[in-house]
Amino acid sequence: MSGLLKFFPPHVKEPYVLTSGLSQKILLTQNNSIFKNKIVFFYFTAGWCPHCVKFSPTLVRYYDIIQEKYNKNNKNNNKNENKNNQMIKPFEVIVVPWETNQKDLKDLLINDYSGKFYTLPLHENNNNENDNIINHFNKSVFHISQIPSLVAVDADRGVLVSSSMIPMIKADVQDGGERYPWW
Repeated sequence: MSGLLKFFPPHVKEPYVLTSGLSQKILLTQNNSIFKNKIVFFYFTAGWCPHCVKFSPTLVRYYDIIQEKYNKNNKNNNKNENKNNQMIKPFEVIVVPWETNQKDLKDLLINDYSGKFYTLPLHENNNNENDNIINHFNKSVFHISQIPSLVAVDADRGVLVSSSMIPMIKADVQDGGERYPWW
């Protein structure tokens, strides 16, 4: 889990605040185990973006497919491996919003994600630390210039796993998640 914190800006003190589902606040710290042994997908999106609106249901479906496979294997005491004998780590999604106001962000979370994903809270003033975190992810860490964009990091090791995930997810969701993880 401590690896995930490498991606957050060093000038902002812990804990980082995430929202879980629609309103529950999660404090992300070194000792928090929410993302332990997981891959984290940072999803850069907005409800006003037609390409994001088109891709979001695919991401939600893919999330459901992989979670179901992972949970089924755990329940049956099977190894969590894909058909290539690669270990499957479940993934979580952190939405990095490009919304301009809280209402649009709330609509996005309710309508597109059914409250399944975490999000960096949006604040409507430019002096807020979370806005600086969003800008940090966009410009300094992942160099995002367009949306939708989706990057994966290993939360334990703090390494970038993949930065071009959207085409892979579109293809793999059709195959029932058989290729995950593809990196």
